[in-house]
Amino acid sequence: MTVTNAFGSSGPARVVIIAWGIGGDGTYASAVYLTHVRYVGKYAVVVRWSDINGNSLPDALDDYEYLATWP
Repeated sequence: MTVTNAFGSSGPARVVIIAWGIGGDGTYASAVYLTHVRYVGKYAVVVRWSDINGNSLPDALDDYEYLATWP
């Protein structure tokens, strides 16, 4: 499972993204997830990573399922 949180800064237009997972693979999966999806209009996302191709590595061929989003 991975959790991603984004918020804007009070200064120039910037977005700060915090991504983490349960264990090393979950954290790695959050980084892979961020490189393959657009983060539009959500402040936080909880995603379940499933290793579909069985290579024990998060990659674009795996399944990333939204469990929750805010707002």
